[in-house]
Amino acid sequence: MNLEDYFKYNENNSPELWNTDLNCYPLSGLVLIPQITKLNPHKILDVGCGYNEFKKYFWNLEGVDLANSNADWVGDILDYPAEDNTYDVILALGSVNFIDQQTVFKQMKWIANKLKVGGTIFMRVNPSNPPSSTISNQFYAWSIEDIYKVGEENNLQIVDNTIQFENRIKSDLIRGGNNFSNLRLYWKYTK
Repeated sequence: MNLEDYFKYNENNSPELWNTDLNCYPLSGLVLIPQITKLNPHKILDVGCGYNEFKKYFWNLEGVDLANSNADWVGDILDYPAEDNTYDVILALGSVNFIDQQTVFKQMKWIANKLKVGGTIFMRVNPSNPPSSTISNQFYAWSIEDIYKVGEENNLQIVDNTIQFENRIKSDLIRGGNNFSNLRLYWKYTK
């Protein structure tokens, strides 16, 4: 199964699994709204936006997603026609976690290039095994070393030592349900 098929709706992938339930993330869900607002961003990019849930809070947000039609643009982020140094804030909340290290690092380079100097990237990744064996060969588990390496390679600084483990509040409403690891890594980069 390819990633696009995994994320597209089908009879085994109900709309309820698309509900990210942003309240489940105590560090990287709806709690980010005041943090983003405080930055007073001119342009925001949400990479892997799913249902584009942050859009209702930020009129200047562009949501990109591989398969969800609620995105402003559907397709691979590497194909999204955005100019470099365009965004003040970029959200990558669980979306840069697939294929392999080479692909993940390539996506992070693209994201870093789109960020303005002084901008902030809000990151959430999964450091554990995939939720399904059907995508295990397409899933990348991040490490702390990866976070530092991506930063060094792309001239990004980790904000205030913000690398934290986030325990997602269990919910059957999110992809993988309660069988998927609830542990996430959360941090912020700045350029």
